[in-house]
Amino acid sequence: MKKPLHIYIGLVLMFGCVDGPEIIPCVVAGQNDTVCIEIYEPVCGCNDVTYDNACYAEVSGITSWTQGECLD
Repeated sequence: MKKPLHIYIGLVLMFGCVDGPEIIPCVVAGQNDTVCIEIYEPVCGCNDVTYDNACYAEVSGITSWTQGECLD
């Protein structure tokens, strides 16, 4: 199995990106200067962490979330 993966990676490096879904990181550098309001409307971040609201998730650098607390 390692050989096909190495071949695939080599082809990608030689010919550029392969068409397919764009990979978007779950967490990016957060914005530290944003002030969030203290309202509890929980969201579940793409990293499976519950944030008090969408603002806190965004300030933490989370790129996507769903409404409600994360399930265990």
